[in-house]
Amino acid sequence: MKRNKTIDIFRAVAILAVLIYHFYVLCNYPYQGNVILNRFLGIGGELGVTLFFVISGFGIYNSLQRMEAREEKIKVGSFLKKRFLRILPQYYACLAILLLITSNAQYANKKGLFDIGTHLIFIHNWFPSTHGSINGVLWSMGTIFQFYFIAVFIYRAMKKNKWITCIGAIVVTVAAKYIAFHWILPQVQADASWYFIYSRQIITALDNFVVGMLLCELLGRMDKEGRRIGYGIGTAVSFGIVCWWSWMTQNHSPYADSLFGYVWHTVFAVVLALLIYCVCGLRIEFKGIFSRVILWISKYQYGTYIWHFLITTTLLGYSSAVQTISRSSFVLFAVCMSILCCIAGYASTVCFESVSYKKQWEELKGEFLGRKNAKED
Repeated sequence: MKRNKTIDIFRAVAILAVLIYHFYVLCNYPYQGNVILNRFLGIGGELGVTLFFVISGFGIYNSLQRMEAREEKIKVGSFLKKRFLRILPQYYACLAILLLITSNAQYANKKGLFDIGTHLIFIHNWFPSTHGSINGVLWSMGTIFQFYFIAVFIYRAMKKNKWITCIGAIVVTVAAKYIAFHWILPQVQADASWYFIYSRQIITALDNFVVGMLLCELLGRMDKEGRRIGYGIGTAVSFGIVCWWSWMTQNHSPYADSLFGYVWHTVFAVVLALLIYCVCGLRIEFKGIFSRVILWISKYQYGTYIWHFLITTTLLGYSSAVQTISRSSFVLFAVCMSILCCIAGYASTVCFESVSYKKQWEELKGEFLGRKNAKED
């Protein structure tokens, strides 16, 4: 499947939702008195991470399809190598800076070796003590990284029977949450944070990734001549359900020993996938400077995600100008920090992934000026 700009738009939505949510938390929830704003700004983290998991499943499935079409046989080693080269350079660079330069240098000692070691091999998300110990946002990378090791097997199962595989993943996920929430966590007298931690592990978030894989399979079979009015209605309905389901967390926790807690993320992922599918069916042509900016944000979202929390907490802690902006206007603060973090994500990606800075500059101009072909070296 060729690159899908609609998926890229939703990827940008995901990173912006996470950014705004973290800015909102770090500014101590400035709109607590406004029920609507407080709820929808507060749900941004759930929206962003769930979209990341769904889109990761989509991207992995698409990558494996291309590999299979090109080589007629999927090579697990080649697949993992490609994924590692994509995420490891910036990830390890971020850890190095956190441990050597910032206040997180406190972990660079004998006592902190467990924290460092678990982060290096991507299992820090398994333990409450290391889940957000060095960088509060890196836990999701552990879940995504672990999915890489089972992705090929799930892909093969999807090719045999996509619906059975997807339903099976949902059953496994809901059952795992039930066991964790109803049996295990109460026995160890876990606090509320443990419910969050163990509801977003690979087995309790498996359905999010598999729903994304199913989305990729269905989009590959989408009727390109289908009537847009049907997709338009589907878009409106699914968007309405997303808003309603998000609002339901106002009175019901998605991290609780209840039916709502067992299925909330599952339903959220399915409806978000349906929304993406319907929007793809509209066949929108994303043109103009605004679309190019959003697509650019999407392209460098990984770097933005890796660095945004470090940048924001550092500036809030040490910059009087940023502190003043955060107190006077949350909107201005969110806009300024979003721009800064996206630029940092771009710079990091270029530094750690690019082999030609001149080519990157030409491509950057082409992206913003709407040129189809950037100059080659």
